[in-house]
Amino acid sequence: MKSYLKYFPQAKGDQISGRNVLPDDSTAEFVKTVSEFLLEIN
Repeated sequence: MKSYLKYFPQAKGDQISGRNVLPDDSTAEFVKTVSEFLLEIN
């Protein structure tokens, strides 16, 4: 994630546990992370 984000200084990245297909693998964690992000930008 760090190597990707270093090219986008205004970006934010979070890793959510699970496999590859979100939100199917970790629905609760996906909803929590996205909710927190939406609260930050509003």
